[in-house]
Amino acid sequence: MFLNARSDLFKVEFPRTFIPKAIKDKYSQYVFRMPTMINDVTDLVNYTIQTVSIPTMNYTPVEQVKPETKNRLAQREDSPNSLGTSTTDAGRTRRWRSSQNYQEIFTKEFTVTFQLVDGHVNYWILLDTLLYYYDPTTKARFTDNIPIRILDAEGNVMFTALFIDCLFTGLTEYQLSYSDLSQEFKTFDATFQYNTLDLQLLPQTQINKDKFQVGSTASFR
Repeated sequence: MFLNARSDLFKVEFPRTFIPKAIKDKYSQYVFRMPTMINDVTDLVNYTIQTVSIPTMNYTPVEQVKPETKNRLAQREDSPNSLGTSTTDAGRTRRWRSSQNYQEIFTKEFTVTFQLVDGHVNYWILLDTLLYYYDPTTKARFTDNIPIRILDAEGNVMFTALFIDCLFTGLTEYQLSYSDLSQEFKTFDATFQYNTLDLQLLPQTQINKDKFQVGSTASFR
């Protein structure tokens, strides 16, 4: 019996080099002021990830209007699609698949939602990182590639998406208020656009087949 899908069985991590060393050094004294399990500023950002959107795939078919030769055995002269006594029917629209590369029919944007933590420190880290990549003097034209892995209930990797040549394009606003004294769960979004999407559907190469048995958990390299 197949279980209902769980939306929390995914793993997305920004590479350690996503945040430049200068920004890490800037915030490390604050981040590590108290004992913590993380040992890198990027780990703090990854720890606060809550949701991620998977790009959709959609395209508009190419349309072509073309009159067809009349089949007098199948169509009467008084048919509403007939052009009187001519030898052709009225034009019909046919739809064809697009000639674009499949990469071009995916939406080129994805969004990552983060929990806003004390001091809003992860927001400022990402804002600093956004300004770094936007600076025209920065040699890196794109961020590091960002992977997303979706798992099943047994921990098997079912789907891997690697966003290649990404641009960090924005952060959403959040509101501060003197009348809001509660300490509650709040989030903000970071938006990215990418150039290439590398998809691996049920990547069997990541399964150690010697240790994989039906009904048990697979082991991954």
